[in-house]
Parts: sequence; C-alpha cells; structure tokens
Amino acid sequence: MEWIKEAVLIFLSVILQSQLKIFGYFDLFSLISFYFFMRRHWLSGVIFSLIGGFIWDGLSGESLGVKSMSLLGSFFVIKFLHSIFFQEHLLARLGGVALGMGVGFIFEWGLNRFEGNMRPFTLSILFKAVVQTGLLTVVIYPLLDRLFRGRHRWVNSV
Repeated sequence: MEWIKEAVLIFLSVILQSQLKIFGYFDLFSLISFYFFMRRHWLSGVIFSLIGGFIWDGLSGESLGVKSMSLLGSFFVIKFLHSIFFQEHLLARLGGVALGMGVGFIFEWGLNRFEGNMRPFTLSILFKAVVQTGLLTVVIYPLLDRLFRGRHRWVNSV
C-alpha cells in the first residue's frame, strides 16, 4: 500500500510543477530525483538527476552535461536549504532562507555565464532561484507529504 502512496505523490507533484512552470527545463526525472533527495536516498537522486539532465541535453541539442550538472547542483541547494530551514529556532530558519537565496543566486548566475548568456546580476535571477527552491522546499513537497503521511516530520514547532 505504501508504494501506491509514493506513486500518487510523485504524480500529483508532476501535475503541480508542470502547471506552475517551476523549472524552465522541467522533466519527470528532475521531479523523481527531487523526491529521492528529500527522502534521503542520495544515490538514487544523483542517478535520476544525471539521467534526466543528459536526456534533456540530447533533446535540446546543447552540450552534454550542462543541464545534468544544473539539475544536480540545484537539488543539492534545495536539500541544503531544506535541512537548515526546518530547524527549531526562528533565527535558524531566517538564516537558512538567506543562505539559500545567496547560494541559489550565485549558482543561477554562474550557470548562465557558463552557457554563454552574459546577463549581469539581476533581481530576476535572484527571484527565480528563490521561487524554485522556496516553492519546492517549503510549499509543494511538505503539503503533498502531509496529505499522504500526516504531519510533516521535518517541521519542528517554534
């Protein structure tokens, strides 16, 4: 019965993310890898990130490895932000948000430079990074997880 809940959770997340256009390069592999990362199945998350990235690179005609490294990096940022954000103290939560914003900002800008897009630092890049990490980490996944499993086990009361 547990695997049915897992499958439904992944399916609903796919529907939500495709409607919200959270990822510019959304695919099923990216969502599955995100789910594995949140469940602390690190190796599975890495494998799905790499597979999804290489498939996207092949379909889009870009140099192989660019998107897979992007996926992999962004999920580590999400996991790091998540582990810091859901702490007992409010100060730790605020620090996690600030750190996640900074890391996401630098990562997004660096990826754009690597791909040949010479855009300077802008607030839109920062906003995109914050929205991607924030919606996935603190809104979509916890809500779906709570729906199927009860109270979210990473959230501590303040």
